[in-house]
Amino acid sequence: MTRRFIIVLMFLSLFAVPSHSVGADYFLADVRDHLRQGLENDLVAPAHFYDIDLVSQFYEARNYRPAWIGTNGILNQADDLMRAIYEAEREGLSRNDYHYARMKELSELIRDSENVINEPDLYVKLDLLMTDAFFIYAFHLISGHVNPETIQATWSSNGKRADLVAILQEALDSGSVRYTLKKLAPFRRGYSLLRYELMHYRYIVARGGWKPISEGPVMRKGDRGKRVELLRKHLLLTEDLQFEREKKPDIFDEDLESAVMRYQRRHGLNPDGVVGSETLVWLNVPADEFVKKIRLNMERWRWLARDRGDIYIVVNIADFTLDVINNDEPELSMRVIVGSNYRKTPVFSSGMKRIIVNPYWYVPPIIAVKDVLPEVKKNPDYLTERKIRIYRNWNSGSHEIDPATIDWSKVDTEHFVYKLRQDPGPLNPLGKIKFLFPNKFSVYLHDTPARNLFKMTKRGFSSGCIRVEKPVELAEYLLKDNEEEKWEEVKEAIKSGDPKVYYLPKPVPIYLIYWTAWVDNDMQLNFRDDIYNRDGLLSEALNEKSPVTRLVMEP
Repeated sequence: MTRRFIIVLMFLSLFAVPSHSVGADYFLADVRDHLRQGLENDLVAPAHFYDIDLVSQFYEARNYRPAWIGTNGILNQADDLMRAIYEAEREGLSRNDYHYARMKELSELIRDSENVINEPDLYVKLDLLMTDAFFIYAFHLISGHVNPETIQATWSSNGKRADLVAILQEALDSGSVRYTLKKLAPFRRGYSLLRYELMHYRYIVARGGWKPISEGPVMRKGDRGKRVELLRKHLLLTEDLQFEREKKPDIFDEDLESAVMRYQRRHGLNPDGVVGSETLVWLNVPADEFVKKIRLNMERWRWLARDRGDIYIVVNIADFTLDVINNDEPELSMRVIVGSNYRKTPVFSSGMKRIIVNPYWYVPPIIAVKDVLPEVKKNPDYLTERKIRIYRNWNSGSHEIDPATIDWSKVDTEHFVYKLRQDPGPLNPLGKIKFLFPNKFSVYLHDTPARNLFKMTKRGFSSGCIRVEKPVELAEYLLKDNEEEKWEEVKEAIKSGDPKVYYLPKPVPIYLIYWTAWVDNDMQLNFRDDIYNRDGLLSEALNEKSPVTRLVMEP
């Protein structure tokens, strides 16, 4: 072997990544230098990353040591990250939002080529992309892909925060990148069940979905024909019809009637077992639209606080229901009336602190000028007849004035400065009980004298606040641990007609949510109408590539 050949072999060995030699160490040092120079000198294009500042912070803390590249080339934890991001579809997210295609391309190029050892920039690009991908995917699992406040003014973000740098470093140190990301998704049963249903409905779509059922006469037990056969096939796919007996498929029998009733209950319809126009509309929604609904509501789960406590209240606006949850089981359920399309109920979370029996109703300014003022102009005795008092303004200590002293013909909506307060009584729209929790929307729960509205299937009649079907039962449940006030005394206070405030022993978390798809405690997948047309806005935002942004960090 000649001296010249030996020198060539020694030179090549400097770049041989698979060995634990001086050459491998030299290569890693070269990658490290390129990382440092690229980040410190702003040579890395920010447009290619979600948060290059956070990426820089991560590498600075590591003294620019690569995270996904080692002396043997691409590390196993890089493969774990790729598998985790590939599985983002299971979470209702898209792997394409996390550099998946580019990372896969670079990984294959590095592994398949013998010459890339001379191009440390390829390794640097891969390392940076993987770090950025981890951060944005982790952020989406923790807080959601979409900030709800950016798509709707009446949504309030929970502002969950996480130190993403620390999370990634711990995952790398423990060799548990994929497991760490899995843990960041909501761990509640409702989310996990939606994940399963997403797979189920995607399977239905992959098989071609279901055929539409043509319009025609109402279908009920005893009918037969092609439309009945299509109905049977549809309900077998959705598993509302559990099995197919050896009968003629075009006959509407008792089993099919029971399946229709199950389907109707899951879609918020009257479960009469008859396929009328409303049921037919739902049956003809394409299967991929249900996939979309499930994805949207998995996103809404990610907006919720992780630790909601043992006891909390959930109001599902789209379902017109309220549940008091204790250790993941509903202990008290009731119907509610929510805001109309004109005055939608917002989505947010808070802590219920006070209950007022026989409350005054301070008429919100928007209702005062749009609803009350026109009535007063038509009937000067309107306020007196309804026991509504008028005060000069909203300042504390403002004096009550006689409505007869006001020339209402000269009062317009732009110059209405008065405060209106209705006394407790049968005319008061808040009924006998009001439940208060801090929020920027001035929304609360309350009783109502209009009890007949609870019989309606769709109950969007309020001005934004939530009317509850069982206010006394809800108050009793919330005050049962109040040692200072016995429930019998509270009931007497309600009968008295005088206003009185009760403070809960500790705030009870309350969540006003908007779920158009969820799995109930009977393990049934439910869908509801998008009563406020919020699904469309969220769908557009969820399908957009995430903008370059600063990810939320602990201060």
